[in-house]
Amino acid sequence: MVFETHLYSWSGIGTLKLKEIWSKQPLNRICANSIRGLDQRAGFLTTGVNAVPLIMTEFGFDQTGSTVEDNSYYVREDKVQLDETFGLVDATWHKLRYPNFTDKFQLLQRKNQDPTSKLSNAYIMYHPLT
Repeated sequence: MVFETHLYSWSGIGTLKLKEIWSKQPLNRICANSIRGLDQRAGFLTTGVNAVPLIMTEFGFDQTGSTVEDNSYYVREDKVQLDETFGLVDATWHKLRYPNFTDKFQLLQRKNQDPTSKLSNAYIMYHPLT
C-alpha cells in the first residue's frame, strides 16, 4: 500500500484569507507552518513501527503571477481547455511549464536528504507525452 498526498500554497488554510497568509507573514513562518501541517496530515505515515510509503503527487502554486498572495484556484466557467497553471507541464503537454523545475526540485531533494546518505530519496518522474 502506498499513500498519496498533495501540497499547494492554499493547503490547510481553511477559512483564513490567502492575502493574510502570504502577504503579511514572514516567509519562514509560512514555510514552517506548511511543513508542520504536512507532517501532521500525512508525514506521520512514514514514521514508526507501522510506517508506509508516501508519495507527493501534486504540489505547487499558481504561476500566472496575477496576485501577490497566489491567486485563487481557477474557475472553468464553461470554458474548454482552460489552462491549468498549477500543472507540471504546459497546456500542450509537450514541455515543462517551468523549464528550471528539475533544478529547483533537486535543491529541495538535497535540503531534505540525510547528508550521510549515498542514495537518492526521490525519483523525478513525469511523462509529458504519455
